[in-house]
Amino acid sequence: MAIPLVLYLIGSGLIISLPNDAVYRFYMRIIFRAGTIGSSLLFGLAFFVIAKKVGSAKVKDYLIITAVGISTVGIANEVSALHQTYGVAAHSLVLLFSYLVGLGLYASAIFFFPRCKVTHFH
Repeated sequence: MAIPLVLYLIGSGLIISLPNDAVYRFYMRIIFRAGTIGSSLLFGLAFFVIAKKVGSAKVKDYLIITAVGISTVGIANEVSALHQTYGVAAHSLVLLFSYLVGLGLYASAIFFFPRCKVTHFH
């Protein structure tokens, strides 16, 4: 569980500050990207675990949609930085995956708490 955090901290230069050589900066970027992808996968895994324990089938489906969206939006953001030609394809998918996250969270909240709907404000 701590591996993505350690990779993120090392890659961002908060723990180890190396000279600004091009070789070191390239490797630090790779470590930073691995930490970011790992953390988004772990965050998505948390939603998968929660979805497994929920009894309602609709809420389970919406939590799985949220988990897929969170996992893939982190991957799409980091893949675009590896090579410029992947940037357009990856960033075009970020909107779709962000929509999945928003839709999944909103729908699971509505179905999980049906009595808490706000109809109007005073």
